[in-house]
Amino acid sequence: MQAIQTAKISLVMALAVAFTGCLSGNVGQVEGTLTLDGKPIPNARISFSPVDGGLASMCENTDENGHYVLYFGTGKTDAGATVGPNRVVIKTLRRRFNENRERQDVPEILPAKFNTQSELVREVTSGSQVIDLTLTTAD
Repeated sequence: MQAIQTAKISLVMALAVAFTGCLSGNVGQVEGTLTLDGKPIPNARISFSPVDGGLASMCENTDENGHYVLYFGTGKTDAGATVGPNRVVIKTLRRRFNENRERQDVPEILPAKFNTQSELVREVTSGSQVIDLTLTTAD
């Protein structure tokens, strides 16, 4: 029984190393600032999804200055985004609950063209890069 568990652990570790090795050449570290009409957008969720398929990355919350860093998953341990063209979706809608457990939605402040109907595409390259998301409501 011990040998089977050791073999399973070894297999999982080998797959993780292989996955990381395969991904490392196809990843760029991405950070930037999100603004709308020149003003930073805090508490936004940003996702980059490869146009040609692959692993998506995201930022759960932009900071008070609109700054973001992309990660694979939510653990903030694997920074980066898949190299190539990525569809960008930005949402500010949040569902929260007050102390009485009543739902209080924070409304979406961005037009649908930046989230549910997003046609934003940004190119991610290998290495570290800054991709500012400078949005305007006039577009």
